[in-house]
Amino acid sequence: MAGTGHDDLKLDSAYFVALEMGHSTLKHALMEASDLNITQYRILVKVYAVSPAPIALVNLSKLLRLKANVVTQATDTLEAKGLVQRRKSVQDARMRMLSMTEEGLRMIGHVNEALVKRLYAEWPTGNPLYRTSLEACIIAGAAIEPPASDRIREFPASRTLVSFELIRQTIETAMRKAIDAPYNDCRILQRLYEAGNPLRAVELANQLMLPAVTITRATSRLVERGWVQRFSSPDNRRAVFVAVTDEGMKTASELDRVIDRVAYECFWSKLDADHRHALCQVGGIIMEDRRKREEEAVLGRLQRLG
Repeated sequence: MAGTGHDDLKLDSAYFVALEMGHSTLKHALMEASDLNITQYRILVKVYAVSPAPIALVNLSKLLRLKANVVTQATDTLEAKGLVQRRKSVQDARMRMLSMTEEGLRMIGHVNEALVKRLYAEWPTGNPLYRTSLEACIIAGAAIEPPASDRIREFPASRTLVSFELIRQTIETAMRKAIDAPYNDCRILQRLYEAGNPLRAVELANQLMLPAVTITRATSRLVERGWVQRFSSPDNRRAVFVAVTDEGMKTASELDRVIDRVAYECFWSKLDADHRHALCQVGGIIMEDRRKREEEAVLGRLQRLG
């Protein structure tokens, strides 16, 4: 990471696996606990963060970096569910103000409890490095979108969900702007670049924890652009290998520089040494924990069969 003073710090493919797992875990918990989507919940959390004072819809749009029509549609849903209340501004009748209802507060408490339970059920929360990496994500998320007040600290799991969402959006936008490719295409290219040698498609799916169909479709797009090539093994015609082309190496190198830049802006420049170290390690921690759980599950099935 040239010029940052942290040349040993990298957001590698293992980190992105951990990020996606965390993002997916929390989104699924939100879906199970409510019928709100992530945008609606972000708005609800932000309204709570500024309460008891109301917030103007136009300010909400700016704070959340969301289009005005997106905020309006989400607010319509929240109001219909009785989670927020919309009124005309006393100062300007054209301006609409949002405030939190008691039902909205209960919803945040209910969802936050579900998020905590899901995190403890699926992640190695007993590992101190993991806990520190979660703190790092919250710090980074707050740097992207500072909390309007300290009230939201009462619901740390909700802050984590919002932080994961913001970090993913920021990195995905930077990747697409750099090489004009979808997020998963970038992840595949990054992993092949790291490996430095051809990988089987099934290996890519396992290492990146992506469905086989996602690997197939993304790889086809990368092949069309001349960034990767596919070939079969002479020993096993059904084994499909994927390798980076010379042109793909140039693109992957540019992608690597962009990831390093975003990592510095979002993470390393905001964190102390302990949080930086934890964030570097989190991908490996999560991958190892998942491997152990899978081995235990297989052993359990074998024992039941025996």
